[in-house]
Amino acid sequence: MEFYTSSWELVGNDLIAAVKEFFTSGKMIRQVNTTAISLIPQITSAEKLEDYRPISCCNTIFKVISCILAKRLKFFIDDVVQINQIGFIHGRLLCEDVLLASELVVDFNKDGETRRGCIQIDLAKAYDNLYWRYLLNILRALELPDRFIRWINECFSTVWYSIALNGKLVGFFSSKEGFEAGRSDFFFIVCDSDGYFCKTVG
Repeated sequence: MEFYTSSWELVGNDLIAAVKEFFTSGKMIRQVNTTAISLIPQITSAEKLEDYRPISCCNTIFKVISCILAKRLKFFIDDVVQINQIGFIHGRLLCEDVLLASELVVDFNKDGETRRGCIQIDLAKAYDNLYWRYLLNILRALELPDRFIRWINECFSTVWYSIALNGKLVGFFSSKEGFEAGRSDFFFIVCDSDGYFCKTVG
């Protein structure tokens, strides 16, 4: 961001032209939709693969395009997403769910007539994979314009990746079903609203 702020007079028109070209043609060239994946250690003495967290470094032009699309989704997201969905929604706090969970288990250890149980679920990998056709079906069920849906489809179905290893980019491979970090959280939110989707298409 600092680069674009300080060099806007030099690169600003080209950036705007590149973004406009995408929305006009509906096509994203490979250079714009190429992502570098880097592994960041989660602990100081990382040795195993699970000690690292992958991050995706997306092209700035792509980030601008996805931000524009995400802001368009904001117009109807409150009507689509169920009230109990907290994550990634402006004005809703994740700590509310944490407090609710704490209140629910306050007296679990006390004897009583009512039997109680609790299941702990690890959702760390919950959004690693997302079927593209599922997302597209939901967007169609929401009766979004076909052109808008094609823009979104172009953003996530044409991604190419390289691995950042020891300061160099290694490999070049295309994406399959799923999203990487850096893609809009609104896509996950929309797909997480199963109740609305079933009600709409059922």
